[in-house]
Amino acid sequence: MTTNKSNHRLCSHPNTKSARAKCRREKAKAAAELESFLAPTPEDLEFRAMVEAREAWETACERFAEAHIDSAYQNADDTSVEEGFEPMTKRWYECAMMTLESARDNAERCLDASDPEKGQAVWITDATDWQWVDSIARYENGWAKEITVVDREGNRSTVPVTSIEV
Repeated sequence: MTTNKSNHRLCSHPNTKSARAKCRREKAKAAAELESFLAPTPEDLEFRAMVEAREAWETACERFAEAHIDSAYQNADDTSVEEGFEPMTKRWYECAMMTLESARDNAERCLDASDPEKGQAVWITDATDWQWVDSIARYENGWAKEITVVDREGNRSTVPVTSIEV
């Protein structure tokens, strides 16, 4: 009779074939119970999905002007009320992400270089693409003198309003 004493050296059962088999069954049952206890619940999976969606949202927001982020946020809130899903869930973040680019691409154009508004599209002298006003960096006598703009890649720069082509 062969015995595998190394697997059962800490056990207190008799060294019989049936006792060892019973011991293996009990260990397998305990391992299965532990695995089911440690397995993620549907709530855990939902939370993880929401966290991943939120991280994607925060990463994407770095490339957009604050006005466009606010617009996407408001649209996601309105959609959540209309369609009946909770705010700040995975579905909410997906809705907000879809709106970000359209908010930027549909931004109105700046028609007065001395009075730009947040979120407006501007064409800067010697630029190759539109940029969007992120903030007014400096005022002088009630008129904007410098603005912070953001391009499609999320690069921010401060430019004088005299460089805006209208």
